[in-house]
Amino acid sequence: MEKKNDKIDLLHQQLINEITPEQKQELTSWKRMHPNNGDLLQTLQRIELSPEITANGEEMRESILTDINRRIDKLIYRKIRIRIVSIAASILFLVSTGIYLSYFFEKPDVEIALLELQNNTQSISSIILSDSTKVSLNVGSTLFYPEKFTAKSRNVQVEGEAFFQVTHNPEHPFVVNTKAVKVQVFGTKFNIKTNNQNDRVEVTLLQGSLGVHADTAQVMLEPGEQAVFNESIHSLSKKKVDTSLYLAWYNNKFHFKNETLENIARQLEQNFNIQICITPERLKYKTFTGDFHSEEKLEEILHIITFGEKTGYTIESSQVHIFEK
Repeated sequence: MEKKNDKIDLLHQQLINEITPEQKQELTSWKRMHPNNGDLLQTLQRIELSPEITANGEEMRESILTDINRRIDKLIYRKIRIRIVSIAASILFLVSTGIYLSYFFEKPDVEIALLELQNNTQSISSIILSDSTKVSLNVGSTLFYPEKFTAKSRNVQVEGEAFFQVTHNPEHPFVVNTKAVKVQVFGTKFNIKTNNQNDRVEVTLLQGSLGVHADTAQVMLEPGEQAVFNESIHSLSKKKVDTSLYLAWYNNKFHFKNETLENIARQLEQNFNIQICITPERLKYKTFTGDFHSEEKLEEILHIITFGEKTGYTIESSQVHIFEK
């Protein structure tokens, strides 16, 4: 153990440029002992630390030695088939010690102080982000976003449903995150909807292009296509759709086309902040086609949906019951 610690000390001195001629000679001998030793030493000689790290080198020494000591066997002495490339070796070795390398890395690509916009109203809420991207939130939806985009990627997060009109900037890609998928945007207009009740995410593209990533699968969308991710079975697929069906809410409309009563109920629940119960079970699968303005009263919509059918409804406070007569 003592001999290995000696080598760790030498590597540390090499890293902070405080190595003596005698120590440098010892490292040269050590380099000849194994091909990987030479690769690692060459990498260290090409690295420049940031001024902050150099100034605080001694303060960091103990934590550096601890991490190097823990991982040195994996990096130096283990048998590997593929020869270590200098850049790959530097990343693997030095990132594991927690050292910031100005030679390889820029300022950490992270966003801080995310703001939260919740749409608790009964109408659409919109916001213009710092890059001029416009985001419209459906009722009951939430957007998390930075006050100002400072990282390489413009990252936001959505819960619920939102329509994006993204400002094109190829140097700073726009990324929308949900709990299940990541959408990389290339300057476009699209709708994204998450549904926690059935673990389903729908991304519908109106204009431009985007990629949808989920687990190990990914798809690219063209205008008029929709990506659907089913989290329960981890499936990601895409299909052609009528985009007007999925953007009706953005245009302050309900647009139902052969929609089941159950799905209609879910949309009405969201818009009117109510709960709808449908009995018996088979009634949920009856279909309806029609258009409504989102400002129409709930009673008017329910009356038309159930008109001419052997169905009825009751409304008590925030509870609605749709039933067979």
